[in-house]
Amino acid sequence: MSPKRLPLILKYGISAPKFSNEGLIKVLKKYFLPQDGTAIILEEISEINLLIVAYNMFLESPTIFVNSHPEIPIQTIWYDNLPLWEICTSSSSAPTYFPAYELKNGDLSLPHIDGGIAANNPTLVAITHAIKLGHKLEDISIISIGTGENSQPYSYKQIVEWGLAEWAIKLINILMNSQSSANNLVAEQIMSTKNPEGYLRLQFELNNVFQQGTDQQKVINSYINEEVSEAIDDAREAHINQLIRVTEAFIEQGKVAYLDLEYQVNYPLVKEAIARFIHIN
Repeated sequence: MSPKRLPLILKYGISAPKFSNEGLIKVLKKYFLPQDGTAIILEEISEINLLIVAYNMFLESPTIFVNSHPEIPIQTIWYDNLPLWEICTSSSSAPTYFPAYELKNGDLSLPHIDGGIAANNPTLVAITHAIKLGHKLEDISIISIGTGENSQPYSYKQIVEWGLAEWAIKLINILMNSQSSANNLVAEQIMSTKNPEGYLRLQFELNNVFQQGTDQQKVINSYINEEVSEAIDDAREAHINQLIRVTEAFIEQGKVAYLDLEYQVNYPLVKEAIARFIHIN
């Protein structure tokens, strides 16, 4: 057992989260808590329309934090006066990695966890909110940027005998990846009805699996020809630099499916698709 986990086990018990959230909170306060100590409050932000998703474990439903809610023009929503750093902490509290974060509505305790549980790809939530703000679907443009897909395939032989322990380890990633893909598919179909070139999704597989013979598999990233760590908590400098290299190679070499005004699917280079998206929208 790592000595770093001992304080977490003493605080939360044997099934403690992998990390403390102290580092996360420190970083968020650095950017959202100015030097004068006055916290940035959600409802005070007026320069942009902000939308942040977290999952409320008390109500077992997502909380969509927004700084503009015209459907409730007068009433103050319970989270309006919350500091932005607290909202971001709750939205980043990934299960098993960080502890849940407690938000307060008066005396009511509302524990929240990572918004990815409800909307790992929040595109549909953003479209809905934009329409609430009075925008027409044909006037909405979205560039959706993923963080890399886990590409590990599972064979029937591999999973048929999985039990509680095996599914518990994999289930969160499977659920988050599947609903992200489903949200992307639905968003693409919705946008294609009014503004097909107003939606661009940028995502790539972290690794590709190449079959070598009957039993051997080679796992590498096809853009840099080396294996990329798929652990979301791998914060080593070497891994961060590797992800930057992969992203740069994806932009230069990768292709993306892009629906044009004639509803034809094209596969331009990523950098060309981005330039076209900016030009049109």
